[in-house]
Amino acid sequence: MNLMPDPHPHVLIVEDEKSLRNMLRRFLTLNDYEVHFAADFNEALNSLFDHSHFDVILLDVNFPGGTGLDLLPFIQKHCPDTPVIMVSAEHDADLIQSTLEHGAREFIQKPFSLEVLLGRMEHHMHQAS
Repeated sequence: MNLMPDPHPHVLIVEDEKSLRNMLRRFLTLNDYEVHFAADFNEALNSLFDHSHFDVILLDVNFPGGTGLDLLPFIQKHCPDTPVIMVSAEHDADLIQSTLEHGAREFIQKPFSLEVLLGRMEHHMHQAS
């Protein structure tokens, strides 16, 4: 029995834009992350049910079948210690405030720097541990 912690943090990316998912997958894999994807609301729910733990969740605001705001209450109930970083091309102050009030740790506007995103992910994971 291996009692050593998994050296690769697990991240769930909920993003419907395939090119962005692929870019994030390549970048985060190169940075020793175990990457899981969901392109819509149902895939996101299935991923949350199928995997017992994520170290961080990157959650788009808008995707087929629902929104990040629809998914946040479920994440907060079932994974309350998992940091959620919202990402969106929208820059609406009310939307940003709403995501933070519903449990997201941070809101990052697209387009974003991959290095900045990685730094923010690691910051929030460190705070959660």
